[in-house]
Amino acid sequence: MASPKEIPRYTISIPEYTLNKKPNYKRVGKIIDKALQKYFLGKTVLVRCISSADHNNKKIEELIKIITTTGSDRYDRKRKMVCHDFYAKHNPDIFASPLKITEDIEFMHEVVGDFYEGAKEDRGYPVRVDIIILYDPQKLKMIKKVYGNQEESDCFTFKDSKNKTKALLGVIRVL
Repeated sequence: MASPKEIPRYTISIPEYTLNKKPNYKRVGKIIDKALQKYFLGKTVLVRCISSADHNNKKIEELIKIITTTGSDRYDRKRKMVCHDFYAKHNPDIFASPLKITEDIEFMHEVVGDFYEGAKEDRGYPVRVDIIILYDPQKLKMIKKVYGNQEESDCFTFKDSKNKTKALLGVIRVL
């Protein structure tokens, strides 16, 4: 397994991004998009965003250490994923979004909004994106037809499940 020092780690600060009130999705998303551009411009990546709130017994730094040493935040296979009953038959390793990092991307506002609004529906409370994991799409395989006959999905498995860290391109912590 890779040493945590080998995986690039970045931190961005967005003090106004709290759950005390509905976040300004466009503003917060734009700040995160700029970080993606700064560190990954020109690359095609798989973006996985997580919230430490979904890992209630783990601090953010502890989660990042797990991710950089194992290649994934899925450290406990017994722990059920969100909407587990629906996804269990497909057995994804991760959920992620393919993204070409260009100078004009406008991507993260949707994710920030989904974490705030969508999590209310799934979990009963909003969550905040505080860790962004970037993967090499060549090192993962998309699970097709998860959503009916739709070819593409956001579900992926690692091609080399014994060496997931080789798929990691970097981790961004959002303060």
